[in-house]
Amino acid sequence: MVILNLLFSISILLTNNFNDWVSTHDNVNPGSISKVTCNASTHVKNATSQLTKDGYRFLKQYSLVGSSSRKQFSQKYVCTAGQIYLVRFDAAGGAGDVYVTIKDASGKEITTNYVEGSYKKGAGFLCGKTAQYEFIFKFTGSSYCAGAALGYNRP
Repeated sequence: MVILNLLFSISILLTNNFNDWVSTHDNVNPGSISKVTCNASTHVKNATSQLTKDGYRFLKQYSLVGSSSRKQFSQKYVCTAGQIYLVRFDAAGGAGDVYVTIKDASGKEITTNYVEGSYKKGAGFLCGKTAQYEFIFKFTGSSYCAGAALGYNRP
């Protein structure tokens, strides 16, 4: 009986440790293991390169690796009044694969990358007030693999 209790205790301990591991790795999609893996670093480099070619100073990079259960990422950054900010991205599925929304400190949408009926590979704005802005990236396609770069320029 002691041995059964010991085995039962070990079983519960292992199950709890596995559940803890799964909860801290919730972006793991077991069904996608056999699929091609995302090389977000390549997309980040492409986005950063395009940002600097556009004449913007690099600030921050974002690797965006999603799944069918995790399609949205949100990043915040404090922007300075009087500067123009641009977020550029590169996605495995092209410009239409990622929808970018930029919101001000009050949560009001100020711009997106969906302009005149088509998706662009970036979104920018002139910062009117120094505050924390939110950059929301949402996958609209099925590649779930992209990279983004944020930069600024003075007008």
